[in-house]
Formats: sequence, C-alpha cells, structure tokens
Amino acid sequence: MDVTDSVQSALAGLQAGELMSSTLLSLLVIPVIYSGIDDFLNWPRRLTTNRGVIAVAGIN
Repeated sequence: MDVTDSVQSALAGLQAGELMSSTLLSLLVIPVIYSGIDDFLNWPRRLTTNRGVIAVAGIN
C-alpha cells in the first residue's frame, strides 16, 4: 500500500460521510426548520380562524 492508496481511502471515507450528512440535512433538518418558521409566521392566522365550525352544504 503506497501513499496514493491511503489518500484515496481517506477521501472515500470523507465522501461517504458527506453523502450521509447531506442526505440527512436535505431530508430531515431543512423540512423541520421550514416547518418551524412557517408555524411561527402563521400563528396569528391560526388564532383568528374558526376551526371548530364544519360547513355542511345542501341541508336546509
């Protein structure tokens, strides 16, 4: 095993770690942050909307 093999082995491990971290970031962290910001920005609207009333069409 020469120097080139050890460098390539280290870079392969680094690349695998980067792939896993970017996958977790894009599938878990970013949606959670987006949802939290969206909830924070829309909380006044949720307080003023009437969620308890169900509209029933066609009943006289």
